Amino acid sequence: MFRLQLLLNSYGVPDFLLVLAYNRSAPNGAEGRSTGSAMGTLPGNTGHRDPTENTDPVRGRRSVDRQNETGRPRQGSNNLMTNIIIDDRESGCGIAEMLRKTASVSVSMQRLPLGDYLVDQRLLVERKTLKDFASSIKDGRLFRQASRLASHPVRSAILLEGTTDDLRQVHMRRESIQGALIALTIVYGIPVLRSIDTEESSRLLLYAARQVRTRQLRPLPRQGKRPRGKTKLQLYILQGLPGVGPERACRLLEVFRSVEAVVGASTEQLSSVPGVGQKTANAIRWSLSAKD
Repeated sequence: MFRLQLLLNSYGVPDFLLVLAYNRSAPNGAEGRSTGSAMGTLPGNTGHRDPTENTDPVRGRRSVDRQNETGRPRQGSNNLMTNIIIDDRESGCGIAEMLRKTASVSVSMQRLPLGDYLVDQRLLVERKTLKDFASSIKDGRLFRQASRLASHPVRSAILLEGTTDDLRQVHMRRESIQGALIALTIVYGIPVLRSIDTEESSRLLLYAARQVRTRQLRPLPRQGKRPRGKTKLQLYILQGLPGVGPERACRLLEVFRSVEAVVGASTEQLSSVPGVGQKTANAIRWSLSAKD
């Protein structure tokens, strides 16, 4: 099984897909459980193991598998250090302790102005239990947070944690929860991740870190055909900036007259353009500034 995994890894198959495939193909009694929820059925990894084994919570196998015969970790992108900053208000949930037990993960605690987990300065994750999710829908806090996450220069996601039993206790209609999920994913453009407990949440954070890191090494494709004509091409380029759609691109080009001038503009100059605003101006300058 290990040799097969190494072969599939060499073709770029992510580890978590192999774990899910292994769980599904395991004999009766060895497969993981699945817990239903209002959003679907999610697999869980609850196979029995010896508590004395040193296991990797992400890969779900003995950490010795990640070493070669000399005892040194194998070379590869998954062995790069992952830095996770956790909001200090999350200290009691146990995720920080689980992450600290994982090799190649650096964890620090501090007060974050937005979100609960900042992963490699590339991904901001807001974690919510189903109970908290329901209460934030009722008091409107969810959509205020969603608006701030959507305008943040770092890519963001919401991690929704809990089971069907938790959902029954919140006494909220299924349609209300589905409506909130539609607003988050379609209106605000924020992906929603699902987990059944804190253990799976810690694994998802590391899955996401590895996926984002892999994609960062490759150029992001631009959808659609390259437009013809200088003005259309300039508008197309400007729409590649964060928070800039067709209307804002037209206004930027109208004010600055060229893409070069937009790139060289200060935050104050960008925010003075009608319809841009301070948050979008900050996001544009962040994307154009030197690499962190």
